[in-house]
Amino acid sequence: ILKERELEESDPYERIVSQARVFDFEAVESYEVIVKHVADALAKDVAYSASDLETMFLTGQHIGATAVSHGAALPELRLSGIVQTEIVLVRIHQGLKLELDDVAGKRIAANQPVHAVIFLLSPQEKTGQHLRILAELVSRVDEEGFLHEWHAAQDDNSLREVFLRHERFVQIRL
Repeated sequence: ILKERELEESDPYERIVSQARVFDFEAVESYEVIVKHVADALAKDVAYSASDLETMFLTGQHIGATAVSHGAALPELRLSGIVQTEIVLVRIHQGLKLELDDVAGKRIAANQPVHAVIFLLSPQEKTGQHLRILAELVSRVDEEGFLHEWHAAQDDNSLREVFLRHERFVQIRL
């Protein structure tokens, strides 16, 4: 259980991360399999079908809209009709080699296996919030020791904590 300490309503990052869905795979055969799981989970809470979400995440991925850095990929969508921002954290223990299209449409492989995929789905009208959350996620992924902490996480809450400001949260095991 994550317990929030004096969380400010003006900064929803911690609340959104603490409520993130988590998928933890030992291995997975493709990015498309991950997207299917994520789309199925998100479709339960948003006004889009799993099929539509899957198509949009895959289309974004194929046009290079998925940032890949330091063993992590950050696919993102901003859609109208979404009530609140959603994050889905995906860990792939054995890693996954992603292939992306560059801006010229040429297929290229990511330079290292991806062990973390962080999906961000935000309301179209909340551009500033979307960019702030994306910047926090990217900043954390770029920190030294991110992948070590990511691999060392023991459970879903520990994976969420990797993205939280640790001084604002305490974990209580029941």
